[in-house]
Amino acid sequence: MDIEAELKALAVEQRAYAIVLESFLGRLAASDRTMHFKVTEAFNQAEDISDDLAVELGQRHEVVDTMKLRTTIREIRKTVLGDEKQN
Repeated sequence: MDIEAELKALAVEQRAYAIVLESFLGRLAASDRTMHFKVTEAFNQAEDISDDLAVELGQRHEVVDTMKLRTTIREIRKTVLGDEKQN
């Protein structure tokens, strides 16, 4: 398998994991208010970690890469929790 085909396969696999995770978290958040709060807090923590990581990585990685991390977290959050106002 060539590198391009392997990268495509990894991207498809990563997306499959994301779909399953989004579905699970969405159902968990919808199950009751406490779970919704806990899932919301987990997304808040993930965004904080992505900010810390961006600072830690500094000049070693492109800004686009670290911004993509935060954007991806926000997209998953929106899929799971809907368009609610973020804290």
